Amino acid sequence: MRFLLFFFLFLLLSENLFASAKVCKKGDTLEVKAELRFYGSKANLGAACAQEISSMFNRPDGKLKIGEKEYNVKFNISYRTVTEEQAFGSSTINFSAENNYIRIEDKAYNEKDGRSNNQISQNCGFYSGADGLGTSTTCVHEFAHGLGLIHYNDRRENKSKSMGGMDLRGTGQPGIMAARGFIVDPEFQYNPNAKAGQPGGTINPNLRKVNWQDILDLKMDQLTYDSAGCSQLGRATQTTYQGDGSTEWQGWSTTIEAMKYLLSGKLGSPPVTCHQ
Repeated sequence: MRFLLFFFLFLLLSENLFASAKVCKKGDTLEVKAELRFYGSKANLGAACAQEISSMFNRPDGKLKIGEKEYNVKFNISYRTVTEEQAFGSSTINFSAENNYIRIEDKAYNEKDGRSNNQISQNCGFYSGADGLGTSTTCVHEFAHGLGLIHYNDRRENKSKSMGGMDLRGTGQPGIMAARGFIVDPEFQYNPNAKAGQPGGTINPNLRKVNWQDILDLKMDQLTYDSAGCSQLGRATQTTYQGDGSTEWQGWSTTIEAMKYLLSGKLGSPPVTCHQ
């Protein structure tokens, strides 16, 4: 009984220790570190997904000033494929700010339209294999949600602009938080010859990129860094998804899986670091 009381206290305390990325100052570099733990029947798509995130977030070139010092920003992205049981068990007792749990199925069954989604500022997502993961910028867009970024048209400063901030014509390369349906310059449409807003005349999401402004929008210069020079993006969550999209606590089954993980100390194969 005493062991169970300590165990449940452990789970309660762990709720406040999740996030979607760890941010640390390392010399002249500001490292944003995240490990993506993919599970579900299409978890094998995770490798390409993680590589796309790494490549696109490391593309922008700029310096981020924090205080009186300027930093190069580096995204250190790794991934591993885990079983459903390993995802449920390890997420319950996870203490690391950098671990993200992403379920991949044929469709994202927690959304009515079945599209990929990631909770805002949280380390959990449900991605759809039908969204061209790893080749369509979908993974990058959803991971950015986990870091705390929202669509441009949902931001307060854009509310008074044309179409609520959805009209990006004249701004050139659309950033990663431009959602489907956005109006963009012709070369970024599904059909460059289509009339803006008409069929084919909205953003082709495959043509989005992570711009330097997207990096600035993370507001890492406003984070509170500890004595080791580290902070985090995102907030606490303990969410993993069942195959049908439900997130209800699974009672003793989840607790048992957590205990199994504690005893084994293993989470499948070692993480794979993505190439820069």
